[in-house]
Amino acid sequence: MTSQRAIRTRADGADPLPRTAAHTKPGPGNLRLPVSIAAAAAMALAGLLPTAAPAQAAADRAPLAVALPAQPYPPPGCAATVNRTVVSGGDDLTVSGNCFMPFSVVTIRLDNTILETAVADSSGVVTETVTIPEDTPIGRHTISLSGTGSTGSPMTLSVEIRVTF
Repeated sequence: MTSQRAIRTRADGADPLPRTAAHTKPGPGNLRLPVSIAAAAAMALAGLLPTAAPAQAAADRAPLAVALPAQPYPPPGCAATVNRTVVSGGDDLTVSGNCFMPFSVVTIRLDNTILETAVADSSGVVTETVTIPEDTPIGRHTISLSGTGSTGSPMTLSVEIRVTF
């Protein structure tokens, strides 16, 4: 006995994955993402998706969506650190972060001001010494490290510091 599988598509050639709230709104503990026809075909062939019978009428066909569990951000174990959290304008500060794509460029910022760019090592770790600008106002500020995470997605890690006299 042989079984045939078919992929749901739109017969009129329109976008088979309209970007509506029903297809993109997160649900409890999962996220519904539209899937391209090519990706849906690959998943169906691998037996990962339910399929429709080949004779199903075009009007009954609906776009495909795959539910994925929500992922924590940043990923567990990923963090930005500093060698001290209280500094003055003009002080040097050693900033580190992990979970970046090996050899990727990481941008280090104080609030929205770029302080430095660095390159992650072969383990995805970046360590750089930056200078806090002399004219940084007294108070709480955020040091952030932005780059490509080890999964290939954009990632930003941050840590709070306090600037004093």
